[in-house]
Amino acid sequence: MGLRILAVLIVGGALWGQITGVVRDANTLQAVPDAIIVIKGHSMQTTSASDGSFSLNDTASLPFYLVVAKHPYFTEPVFISTVSQSQNMMIDLTPVPLETSMPNGALNTPEDCETCHPDTYTEWLGSPMQKTGLNRWVWDVWDGTGTAGGMNGFVYKRDSIHRFANPNSDCSACHSPVHWLTDIETAGMGDDVNNPTADMSRGVQCEVCHRAAFVDPAKSNFPGVTPESFSFFRNIDVYAEFGLRPDVTYSGGIMRAAYNPQLSAELCAACHEDNTDHDDDGDFEDAGSVPHETTFSEWKTYFLAAAGSGKTCIECHMPLTERDAFCVFEKGRSGTVRTHHIRGTSPAFLDSAVNLDVNASESLSEYVLDIDLTNIGAGHSVPSGVVIRNMLLLVRVRDGLGQDATLLAGDTLDPVAGVGDPNQGYYAGLAGKAFYLNMSDGATERLFYTEANQLAFDSRLKAGESYQNQFRFQMPSQLAGGLQVDVKVLYRRSFRELLDQKGWTMTGHGEPLADIAAPDYGHVMAEYTQSLNPCADRDLDNNSLVNGLDLAILVDQWLSPPPFGGGAKTGMMHLAALVNCLP
Repeated sequence: MGLRILAVLIVGGALWGQITGVVRDANTLQAVPDAIIVIKGHSMQTTSASDGSFSLNDTASLPFYLVVAKHPYFTEPVFISTVSQSQNMMIDLTPVPLETSMPNGALNTPEDCETCHPDTYTEWLGSPMQKTGLNRWVWDVWDGTGTAGGMNGFVYKRDSIHRFANPNSDCSACHSPVHWLTDIETAGMGDDVNNPTADMSRGVQCEVCHRAAFVDPAKSNFPGVTPESFSFFRNIDVYAEFGLRPDVTYSGGIMRAAYNPQLSAELCAACHEDNTDHDDDGDFEDAGSVPHETTFSEWKTYFLAAAGSGKTCIECHMPLTERDAFCVFEKGRSGTVRTHHIRGTSPAFLDSAVNLDVNASESLSEYVLDIDLTNIGAGHSVPSGVVIRNMLLLVRVRDGLGQDATLLAGDTLDPVAGVGDPNQGYYAGLAGKAFYLNMSDGATERLFYTEANQLAFDSRLKAGESYQNQFRFQMPSQLAGGLQVDVKVLYRRSFRELLDQKGWTMTGHGEPLADIAAPDYGHVMAEYTQSLNPCADRDLDNNSLVNGLDLAILVDQWLSPPPFGGGAKTGMMHLAALVNCLP
């Protein structure tokens, strides 16, 4: 058409058009493909092609920063003050010198990070991540010193079949990783839970994540920060901090920003995906090693099936805040800074994890509940995590005296729900279903995972999966007080047997424990309750009471010849049902 459209326009002090250039490796001058190119503070971005070239169409007021990020390179900010500088740029990315990483190089402390990241530090402080090294339950299972009753039940250092080959286990590789890194062979969880070192008190601290250079997904079953699967950058002369933001411009002497997309999910696999080491050879991937914590692979299966509509780990567990500053020297767009509270089994997460649908119906002889329980809110199994976690579907139909109706058809809760008095939270044998990972050695079930060599079964609800069943109860003989129907989904942090053995009254982090709290003895994730008066339709004289007159009317109808007798409310079953309603 003879018209030439200009590639760049200046409109009202703003640059609009194609920002073009090539991204290269600063050492080799070779093209760097798949680098992210974005204007600082903007959401629009592009990536470099196989030859390193890129073209970004965006609008920005001059001057501005164009930022280029790629793993494992230092993030490169480019200051653009004129139109000509935005065209045909040659941007060289400096590789993070991973080959010069120092195995014993000191990591910065969270208090060091607080200086520039005060809000993030405050969120992390007191979070579950900060408390991992002093989790009293972990210490109870490891050496029995976490609580007063810690020596009861299973204690790894005393009872484990692996205690001689691996006396300190691998707990600390996740729960106290910086402490573990000081002495991989003998560190264990630490010397004394009541007199912890600074690193024990810091748990999973800032640079455990932000110095993580690479996590090998092919070896994710190795626990925690083991060098076979987890690469740290610990060079004390070059302070690289890895993060998920591709638009960081700060590059002072304290640190240089580097981009690592694995922080969105794969990094979580380091501690939320593991196998047992059945033969104590240090290989958690060999044949015979049994999957224990599979949260990451559960999520990955869900995420791939979601085909673009699923969420990553951080999108759920580190949601965006309204803050715009992630550093005292840096600002982004409002709503682009993620929280570092990093919650998991909080009430908010538990209450949104499952959906409970109940359809109730009754006859003269039965009360029927059709139940559909679906994992709608978790991108992994429910429950997930360490083997002692469990979820119970508890289905109860009780008469006016509080007696449970007889179950005619439907599942019953197994011993994981606790054997004993239902009024004290021991629900084994009652109607319902237990959802958990049952690990075994072939003879004993519900073992702590270090001792297992096989999976007895996995009844947990996968992401999007439903449990459907019909529960039929015999109509109780005592109906004068009505019926109380309760269907509850309960989350428990421990098998009831282990909880009783250890005498746990608080969570491992020192918070109230719903497992032992009446009336539910577990955190109620979802529930359906109904109070019924089945006797209401057996009131034949319409005086709102079931009495002898109703009985006389029913007998009269039963004995009368048609068309007066033989009606819908006659017969021996109806007579018995009405008698059950007499006060």
